[in-house]
Amino acid sequence: LCLGGLIAFSLAFMDQTIKNPDQVESYLRQPQLGTIPWVMDFDKNNALYKCLEERSCYDFTEALRLIRANLPYLVPIRDSAANAHNCRVFLITSTLSGEGKSGCASSIAVLTAKTGKKVLLLDADLRKSTVERIFDLSPKVGFAQILAGEATLEESIIKGVIEPTFDILPCGPIPPNPAELLVSESFGAIVKKLRENYDYVFIDSPPALFLA
Repeated sequence: LCLGGLIAFSLAFMDQTIKNPDQVESYLRQPQLGTIPWVMDFDKNNALYKCLEERSCYDFTEALRLIRANLPYLVPIRDSAANAHNCRVFLITSTLSGEGKSGCASSIAVLTAKTGKKVLLLDADLRKSTVERIFDLSPKVGFAQILAGEATLEESIIKGVIEPTFDILPCGPIPPNPAELLVSESFGAIVKKLRENYDYVFIDSPPALFLA
C-alpha cells in the first residue's frame, strides 16, 4: 500500500498537463474568454457554424456567444474620435492541426456578423486551408495571390457568405513559399486596408507548435 501510494503521488507530482480551465489562466497568465465544448461534426466536415441553429448544440452555441460577448473587452477601442472607424482584429490559432481552430473561428465570425457587424474572415493558413472546405469555396485567387502581387483585394474577397455582412478572404491556391509571404510587408498593408472597411477581422492562422 505504501509503495502504491508513493507511485501514485510521484505520478501526480510529475503530471504537468492542464486539468481544468482555471489552470489555463494560472499557467499562461492570460485571460480566459470561454470554454468551448467538444462537438461531433463528422457529418459537417468541420462546418461547425451549421450547429448554431441546432437545439442539440445549445451548449456549443452559448459558449461561442459568450466568447463573442467578451471580445470587445479583450481589445478596447482606444481612438474614440467621431471620424475614426474602429475595427478589432483577432488572430486565432491552436497548438496542433485538427483541434477545431478553423471551425470555431468560422462560427465566432458568423455569430458576430449576425449582430449586424461587418465581419471578414481571413484565411491565412497558406499550407492547409480549411476555411474553403468549411464554406464549400473554390476560389481561383485569394490571400496568397494578394501577398504575391498577383491579385487585388477587390477581386479576392467573397461577399455575403451565410450573412449579408459576412465576407471571406480565402487562401486561394496554395503557394510554394507560405512563410516568406506571411512575413512580407504586404501583410501589414492588407490588414491596415481591411480595418477601414470592417468592424471585425478574424484571421485563421496555421497551428503554432510546429509551423512558422
